[in-house]
Amino acid sequence: MAVQKRGNSWRIVIDVGKTPEGKRIQKVFTFHGSKTEAKAEEVRLKALYKNNNLNVNKMTLEQYLLYWLDTYKKRKIAVRTYESYKETIKVHIAKDEIGQKPFDKITPDDIQKYYNRKLDQGLSSTSVLYHHRILHAAFNQAIKARLIPWGMNPCAAVEPPQKRNYKATTLSPEQVAYLLAHTKGHPMYIAIAIAAMTGARAGEVCGLKWDDIDFENKIICINKAVKRENGKLVLGTTKNKQERYVPLTPGLAKILKKHQEEQEIIKTGLGPGYKDQGFVLAWEDGRCFDPHYLSEKFTQIIKELNFPKVTFHGLRHFYGDAMQTAGANLKAISDALGHSQLNITADVYIRTKVDDQRKYVEWLDETVLKGF
Repeated sequence: MAVQKRGNSWRIVIDVGKTPEGKRIQKVFTFHGSKTEAKAEEVRLKALYKNNNLNVNKMTLEQYLLYWLDTYKKRKIAVRTYESYKETIKVHIAKDEIGQKPFDKITPDDIQKYYNRKLDQGLSSTSVLYHHRILHAAFNQAIKARLIPWGMNPCAAVEPPQKRNYKATTLSPEQVAYLLAHTKGHPMYIAIAIAAMTGARAGEVCGLKWDDIDFENKIICINKAVKRENGKLVLGTTKNKQERYVPLTPGLAKILKKHQEEQEIIKTGLGPGYKDQGFVLAWEDGRCFDPHYLSEKFTQIIKELNFPKVTFHGLRHFYGDAMQTAGANLKAISDALGHSQLNITADVYIRTKVDDQRKYVEWLDETVLKGF
């Protein structure tokens, strides 16, 4: 009998292969639940081990991690996150001795020594913690699927490094004003103005459309982002899959109105050659910008100006710091930056929320946008 009662649990025995001599290889699993559930678990395990590609006894840690990533995570995480996980597995774990060890024989000691080696090689504690999250999630799935005999996550018994306190480098209002003056007439000018005056991420700046801007009520709705998936630019949701509303200051409204007029002239001149998709930030033919272009070009400009090392994302931190300087509490800053869910029930509530934020950012017009 493949399913047998053992006290308060069930003993499930399944065939997982044969020895070179033709003898059966069996694995024993312990299951807690009803008899019907135990029977269903037996069927699931048999199907699992029938797949020759999932012979855990022969899989290395590298092989299992790649299997886990493609089977369980690929359709649930963003493409860039998937690529980052895969790169971590291929570049770090696979090239370390731990990556070639049998997956179901990995011990907490193996993992702890791996972390220590990576730290000794100069990897930051934040990066090693990232590896820890990947390994922890992968082994959790293995426990759910009953692929490891002891039923305990080996990552739970290690001491991962502590994350260092991170203080993002930000620009001063005067530096942002100089940055805008330096880039005026360049495609980056509008991108920098939007990011600095709304706290939008690079992908959100690229995904902003004219329909998202309410000039009459002075509100901007940030509800989509441009991302690169499988080598192509696509328009998707924001990072937290939520829309948010931020105030449109008079200074930014003036800049955007002028930009809109200039864009209309280009559209008229190109005629059918302009593929109008409604993007605020668009190339001469109507195509959206690539977030990577904003990041790379911004870094180049910062270097040219000999400014402190800061990324395009630093403009988002600048916006948050500006709100805090003006006296905004953490909840107001969180709402503006989209760090928490904003439940919107009526247009009146939206305007009230944005008006509350407005008092914290309109001072930037005089400090940053004066003269533009």
